[in-house]
Amino acid sequence: MYYDLYNSYSRDVSFFGTANYSWKGRYAVNFTTRYEGSNRLGKARTARWLPTWNVSGVWNAHEEPWFHKVFKIAMTHATMRASYSLTGDKPASYQLHR
Repeated sequence: MYYDLYNSYSRDVSFFGTANYSWKGRYAVNFTTRYEGSNRLGKARTARWLPTWNVSGVWNAHEEPWFHKVFKIAMTHATMRASYSLTGDKPASYQLHR
């Protein structure tokens, strides 16, 4: 607990998880999540939690059997990445009363 001039206290808790999957070094998927809660995020219980997550994928084209036949020495490595996220940040007033 943190005490300040207002004689109040704050509580923070966070949960973090990640999962990865790769198939033959060609394709990979990554999922990351964070669930953060604080009594300073709002009065309602539903407003006290800030969920964030990310999912991403990668295709290593250079691991495909046809890649080196097609490109020979012109290109030795090619990777395509994509990701999508739901992110958030605590409001500016969050730090003021700490």
